[in-house]
Amino acid sequence: MALAAIKGDRTLAELAEQFDVQAYLRAYGSVSRARTSRGRYLDFYNGCRPHSTLDRRTPDQAYFTPLPVRMAA
Repeated sequence: MALAAIKGDRTLAELAEQFDVQAYLRAYGSVSRARTSRGRYLDFYNGCRPHSTLDRRTPDQAYFTPLPVRMAA
């Protein structure tokens, strides 16, 4: 039986989002605490954590550092 038939006309994405919200609330106690924690993690992920696919640079370093100016030959 299809998941949509079991849960009405909600999509799988809607169900997943609802599950994520409920998991955050159980783990953090409130939406604002969950958002704060997620923001701190994203700051760490993008600003502090080097990535091997970016030559051990952070995403912030890779995307916000200006490229060197190449001189014409």
